[in-house]
Amino acid sequence: MIKVYSNYFGGSTDITRFCKTVKWSGDKSQVARKIDVTLAYSIFDKNQPNTQISPGTMVWLVDDVEGEIFRGIVFVRSLNSDQELQFTAYDFLIYFLKSKATYNFTNITPEAATIKVCEEVGVSVGHLEQTGVNISLLASNKTLYDIIMQAYTYASFSTSKQYFLLMSGISLNCIEKGKNLIDFTLDPNVNLINSIYDDNIEQMINKVKIYNDKKAFTGQVVENTEWQKYYGILQDTYTVNKDKNTQIEASILLKGMEQEVTATAIGNVKVITGTAVKTNIFYVSVLQNATWFIDGDTHTWEIGTNKYTMQLNLKSQNIMDMKEGKVDGE
Repeated sequence: MIKVYSNYFGGSTDITRFCKTVKWSGDKSQVARKIDVTLAYSIFDKNQPNTQISPGTMVWLVDDVEGEIFRGIVFVRSLNSDQELQFTAYDFLIYFLKSKATYNFTNITPEAATIKVCEEVGVSVGHLEQTGVNISLLASNKTLYDIIMQAYTYASFSTSKQYFLLMSGISLNCIEKGKNLIDFTLDPNVNLINSIYDDNIEQMINKVKIYNDKKAFTGQVVENTEWQKYYGILQDTYTVNKDKNTQIEASILLKGMEQEVTATAIGNVKVITGTAVKTNIFYVSVLQNATWFIDGDTHTWEIGTNKYTMQLNLKSQNIMDMKEGKVDGE
């Protein structure tokens, strides 16, 4: 199971005994992982001990096997008349989402740009995936997260890799999204509680025609003919922008079939957004002995009963949180 610790006015305290439920979650678009905690908080019985949590309090989540799995700062607190205190804490990626800056990088790799951004805000750097791709990036009044991800987005078109930011304690890491295949298989005979499989082509774009700034067709097309063969032509257009790479920008518009699984299973703290798992769900062919990518996760502990479950959002395609910007390949 897990334990919850807080640092209130300099003192580290185990507050697990006050907790009713703990939810630990992450999402590809949410980025900063967070915990939502509900604690018992006696209002009327002065003999019952309480614990104090307020915005700015640092909290930890510690697994009895894996050790520390979350460290963050409380941003939201509420106290209700049902004698419950609830708080939400985010890991330190929240500061990259809430802080903005302006940079004009020239002939620099995304990993080097990330180091410069971290230096400005005083955040330590952990593992940064090495791309070896030089880019030039002009980012004006953008969030620090968007600046970093713009750089890695354009590098991904050269490396064919997907990238994801993740905190480890107080250190920022950029990992290759989906590369870490967890030794865990979703199986209804072992750990799967329920699942929903969905697929659709509602957002599919399989052909992009490129036009110049006078709205004249340039003769250039970015397309996926295999998708067209099965689903017909679903077309979009792109107008050339001298500040952007035309082929890259047009390619970003291509979208394939969306395949998604929402699953509830027995919890495993290693299964989080940015990783991948195996599925062995016999009643859906694409889920038999397949690899799926975690794009969202919510882990829930009910402290009183020791019940631990997780809800997962899985995708068949491994796609990063792409960010557009004024970037030119070098």
